[in-house]
Amino acid sequence: MNELEQLKSEVRETYLAYLMQRQISQFKGGFLARISHELRTPLSTLISLHQLIIHDLCEDPLEERQFILEALNSAQNLLQILDEMIVISKIDYGQIPLSLKVISLKEVLQDLFSLSYRLAENKKIKLKITLSEEDVLVETDQEKILQMLLILVEVMLGHISSGSLEILLSSDRDNNQGIISFESPQIETLLSEPWEFLQSQTIQINPADNFQISLGLKLLSVQSILQTMQGTLEIIEQGEFKLLRCLLPLRYSS
Repeated sequence: MNELEQLKSEVRETYLAYLMQRQISQFKGGFLARISHELRTPLSTLISLHQLIIHDLCEDPLEERQFILEALNSAQNLLQILDEMIVISKIDYGQIPLSLKVISLKEVLQDLFSLSYRLAENKKIKLKITLSEEDVLVETDQEKILQMLLILVEVMLGHISSGSLEILLSSDRDNNQGIISFESPQIETLLSEPWEFLQSQTIQINPADNFQISLGLKLLSVQSILQTMQGTLEIIEQGEFKLLRCLLPLRYSS
């Protein structure tokens, strides 16, 4: 690789890193906006129930016990929301070395569901995650792969007006691949143009685009993360539909 090609490669990687940083920042902002009012609900319930108990407004010990149980449920709900916010706060992207370790994709998808089901509920879309019977182990950066999947889910949900989005985990032992597939009847037209974009080796940067990141650029930046993990992003035809799939090399347990 000559100096000019190396410079082009570095500029491309820097721009993709910038795109990923903007995307995750936008996701964090949207997540906090969606969840802020949900923090108030369990907290207000906790305060109200404790006020009733403290001021002896319960009719009998049985009702007081019921209020305590309801307060406990509200506290647990509040704790779950705070746990989700802590996970989001840890997700970041930049030009830093990958922290590679053997992880379970089942666990990653469970975290993914916890962080994205509220977004689906707000849009009245059914989000379903189907896990394989056997565990699927890969060697990758857990935070980066979760961030990448969050971006893909947000992209899919942003282009689905109704119905459902299903995320499936499977493995192809013959080709040594762990596979995460995104399926929805409404993503057929969504995936047509980006497929051509993913085939391209160039990035068109428009300074006057008001910093709007196109669908193609989002998918390309996700693909760049996967490539650093020896993975790939692909769009395939399955019958009458197109599927978006993330492929990662399997790591077998000893």
